[in-house]
Amino acid sequence: MSQSTISAVERKKLIKERQQVSITWRWVHILGSLKFALLLLGIIAVACAFATFYESKYDTRMTQALIYKSPLFIFWLVFLCVNLICAAATRWPWQRKHTGFVITHAGIVILLIGSMIGMILGYDANVNLHKGQPPKQRLVLDEMVMLFEGADSKEIFSTPFEVRVIPPSEDRVRQLEVPEQEGLTLFVDRYSEKLIPVQKIVASEQAFASGIQLELFSGMMGQTLSIPLMSSPQESRVYDLFGLARIAWVEEFPKDKLPEGEVFRETHMVIASMPHQPIVHNTLGKSSGYTFFLEKGEDNQDLVLSYVDEFGDKHLHKLSEVLGNSIPAPEVRGEIQVMDFWPDFKMKDGKPITLSEEANNPALLLMVHGEFYEKKKPELLLRIDEVTGEVFFDLRREGFSQQAGIWKRGETKAMGWADWQGTLKGYYPKAVLVNELTEAASINQDTAEGIPGVRGWLENSNGEKSSKEWVVMGRPKRFFLSKQNALVGLSMRTKPIPFGIELVDFEVPRDPGTDTPANFISNVRFVDEKKNKTKQARIEMNHPASYPGGWIRLLTGVNYKFSQAGWNQENLDETTLQVLYDPGWFFKWTGSLMICVGIYMLFYMRSAKKRSVS
Repeated sequence: MSQSTISAVERKKLIKERQQVSITWRWVHILGSLKFALLLLGIIAVACAFATFYESKYDTRMTQALIYKSPLFIFWLVFLCVNLICAAATRWPWQRKHTGFVITHAGIVILLIGSMIGMILGYDANVNLHKGQPPKQRLVLDEMVMLFEGADSKEIFSTPFEVRVIPPSEDRVRQLEVPEQEGLTLFVDRYSEKLIPVQKIVASEQAFASGIQLELFSGMMGQTLSIPLMSSPQESRVYDLFGLARIAWVEEFPKDKLPEGEVFRETHMVIASMPHQPIVHNTLGKSSGYTFFLEKGEDNQDLVLSYVDEFGDKHLHKLSEVLGNSIPAPEVRGEIQVMDFWPDFKMKDGKPITLSEEANNPALLLMVHGEFYEKKKPELLLRIDEVTGEVFFDLRREGFSQQAGIWKRGETKAMGWADWQGTLKGYYPKAVLVNELTEAASINQDTAEGIPGVRGWLENSNGEKSSKEWVVMGRPKRFFLSKQNALVGLSMRTKPIPFGIELVDFEVPRDPGTDTPANFISNVRFVDEKKNKTKQARIEMNHPASYPGGWIRLLTGVNYKFSQAGWNQENLDETTLQVLYDPGWFFKWTGSLMICVGIYMLFYMRSAKKRSVS
């Protein structure tokens, strides 16, 4: 730091003269000017504001790719560094009073350099460990790549292929050259976050079985289901719809017939003040499924008998209308008989009495008598006329046909099970059952678990194209085109590390008396074969481990930090760790410290000096 004691007038003269004689100093003053600084800060502020809004609407990955890690944003950060360096240079020759200013600007520059180093060379990855497996030396990054197998060398070629930020479409087709096969190109026109296998029937002249393809839709559940029925094997003739209904391919429709039942009687003592504690007795030791309540009516005067049947439907009857009478109970092929009523109920000498005619504590005795019989699921039965190929249907409930007739291809019918509707897609005299990958969103199954994948095809220099196929994450797909073929895979990018890590043990302590996890503890072992060195570490929530460790690596940031990230509830021999590597760490903290020191010198020491002078 120069100790020059030139006056303010001399400094102004010096600065003006060097700008006139040197084009370099002229540009230093332009790039270090306050106007240029405000312009840069305005641009960066607008970009950050837009990024904040964009991240709240979409996600962090897209925001980083489109804004924070974009070349244009880094370009403006570089210019900001240039502005700060030039701003400090304009004060040259520096005096003691410039110390805080220079340190602050240098700290910001070092902080920005550290951020850019971390952005370019650092990464945030994951590693999934299984107890008993060999040490892993590769991390999984949140970056997609397309893999190709070399036709001649059989070597695996990896190409960056991030499709989650700007997904390919039919209007925006992505293309990749296939290695080791000149003129062969892979085109990709679709990306899906969730692909699920859907069973479908496909006509095939070589098949020995026939098939019926149905499609069921429920707006209430937001689902579309593909229902394939095959003539053989026998079990593929039947489909169970979530326990709600049964769909079956039969040779003949059954005749209408009441199922056989077992006679029972069930008494209920219902007390209004104890609605959830009825006294119930059944002659068969079973429950009819009825729940009864005594409630006040809308006018707060008349009492109402309400009951819920086994299907969850609620029924209401004025007590004055049913007292001493019977109520039909079709659910049990019987009736409900209201036998006695006590307005002001009390037990005396083991018998129920009423203390008054006022409804102070009403109670009711009633009896349900009917038949117990096996309740059948609603059914959709299908039959084929082998001569005409027509499909006949029979919708049945409790042994009786509710609707029947011919079902034409493409025709939609209400099933009578909630809001489910069915469409006959077709009957195939010769067919096979195949698994076809379908986007979950296209069949209203966004809640279903799926696998990410891309759709593409091969095309050669002659313009010949292969069929479009889905390539799902982690499952390579071979494309065929004339005499050429290519094995293509979609994967997350992996990165090697100079040591291995293995899981020794994984623990999940619970809160006392509950199954709620109180902590996640991974006991791991780091293995460095080159240095013939091993090291044990314990990783807990909010207590990460570092490797190789040591104060120098910790200070410089050239270290690997392992934190607990996930676990498999069904397999406690498995754990997922987050791995953070940030070589810009030292510059970030050094820059931050310099900014604090510079601000302190710039404001507080100057204020203290002024106070001492005064």
